[in-house]
Amino acid sequence: MRLPGWDGRTIRPIGQIKLIPFAGVYGEMVRKIAEGEIVRILVRHKAEEKFARSYLARAAANLKNVEFVIHPTNRGWTRDSGPIFVTRNAERGTRKSESAIVHFHFNAWAKYNNWQKDRKVPETAARVLKKNCSMRDATERISWWRAAASS
Repeated sequence: MRLPGWDGRTIRPIGQIKLIPFAGVYGEMVRKIAEGEIVRILVRHKAEEKFARSYLARAAANLKNVEFVIHPTNRGWTRDSGPIFVTRNAERGTRKSESAIVHFHFNAWAKYNNWQKDRKVPETAARVLKKNCSMRDATERISWWRAAASS
């Protein structure tokens, strides 16, 4: 699963500079990924979804492969607060491979006081994807889970 955050805050005017080129680069990335897989994009609200959708349409992204997940956030950067996926390898003939989300309880590096919305992103992803999400899973079953790319 791809769950980048649409950072509408960086696309708004900052003084006389508009950082619109970022949206074009973002649109191109989504266009390439959406050619062959579903891209789920975190947005703060419906208006932000509409704004992001317009940029993706201009980039000729396959919008049939783009899903928007509405979840209010404190920041658009999702590397540290977003879901981390782990995968359990299947044993021959006994079970299927399975994946879950590890929740590291983001706290904005104990540096900022606005992290409460970001902290809930893994829970939202787990709900949308119908995945297990807990810290307990990661610590108790570490012997049979291996870190996997979040794709």
